[in-house]
Amino acid sequence: MNIPETNRNLHKLVFYMDRKAEESLQEHFGMTFSQFRMLMVIEKHKLPCQAEIAKFHGLTPAAVSRQIELLTEKKLIKAIPNTENRRENILSLTPEGKKITKQALTLLDKIFEKMYHILTPTEQASLSANLEKLYNNLCSGKTKENH
Repeated sequence: MNIPETNRNLHKLVFYMDRKAEESLQEHFGMTFSQFRMLMVIEKHKLPCQAEIAKFHGLTPAAVSRQIELLTEKKLIKAIPNTENRRENILSLTPEGKKITKQALTLLDKIFEKMYHILTPTEQASLSANLEKLYNNLCSGKTKENH
């Protein structure tokens, strides 16, 4: 297996998918892919604070703060001051934010579904399982260099 070539192909695919997601989300919902990812994190991790979102995305708290302002102005999220730490806000999706997040996810699923039609159901399942395996390996820190 040619690892460098596989890495380049994976990066090309991710770059293309990110760019396509960015264009589609801008066109249909007037939001960036980064904003959509924040909505997804807020939905998944019920009532996260800004610091958790910054850590999850590898962003500075200031960058997250600006995105939160924009999402609040669009009435997609609510930012409530944390009673335990006044410098933090606890975040939640508004009903409109939940609706838009669901619609955006459906849109992206439809767009990327077309990409997989060249794979058989068995190949799709294998790809999904292998990507999950690679992701879990990277997250666990058990890469070859750590052994």
